[in-house]
Amino acid sequence: MNSTAGVGASNSEPYERYFGGDALYGDDLSQTEIDAWYRDEAEGFSSLDFVDAKSPVYHFHALNRRYGFRYLPAEKRIQAALGIGSAFAEEFEPIADRIESLVVLDPSGQFPRERVHGIATRYVKPQPSGLMEFADSSFDCITCFGTLHHIPNVSLVLKEIARVLRPDGYALIREPIVSMGDWRKPRAGLTRHERGIPYSVFEKMIRVTELEVVSRQLVNFGPFAKLSRIGNVELYNSNALTALDGLMCSLLSFNKIYHRRTFLQKIGPTGLAWVLRKPDSRLR
Repeated sequence: MNSTAGVGASNSEPYERYFGGDALYGDDLSQTEIDAWYRDEAEGFSSLDFVDAKSPVYHFHALNRRYGFRYLPAEKRIQAALGIGSAFAEEFEPIADRIESLVVLDPSGQFPRERVHGIATRYVKPQPSGLMEFADSSFDCITCFGTLHHIPNVSLVLKEIARVLRPDGYALIREPIVSMGDWRKPRAGLTRHERGIPYSVFEKMIRVTELEVVSRQLVNFGPFAKLSRIGNVELYNSNALTALDGLMCSLLSFNKIYHRRTFLQKIGPTGLAWVLRKPDSRLR
């Protein structure tokens, strides 16, 4: 498959299995195609013309607490945390007092800082292959919020997350499960290649890792998400509004169409939040 031939193409037939949510576009590319994708996306987020890419603001603390951090064992210190695609790493603020060291895996050169909320922090650039330079069982906690949908070979990266997570460690992942439009064409406010991960494909990818599902929650109710962008509403920094968002996603959980073309198709959840745990074989 050619990763660029489809951009702007009028013949959509080869893409129907992707738009239909049966497969994830980009997950079966050659390494040469992956390298080209990586070059396009390396500064993709940092080059977007909105404030989140220019300063350490963060709009999802309530969302992360409700569907992520609250599942972490309260009594345990986090010796080593990994943030995948975490940019300024502001997502770690709610648990900063529990983290002893932090690594941020991010391709951009715009974000690195030596300390984040008082935590000694090391920034590492990922390899285009998706393989991580870290040893097995390196981290107690891994976050990956809104990053996998920028990556071509998502299934490999999920396996790497499982590999570098310590036994009894937790991976918190949140990603869009809609196509985010037709990625063959330029889209305002989005990088060139980003696209969501179809719900059923996402589940299959998680299932082949060794990770156990602690929690799975549909999030980002379509109309609410659009309101937060248009009206400058801090929807996902509000506990009450985040709870309402989750309720609406649950009520309309049947509407998980990937490539949404009609108004009614867009009235439903657009994201999925996972809490995953790596089993400790020593406890069995």
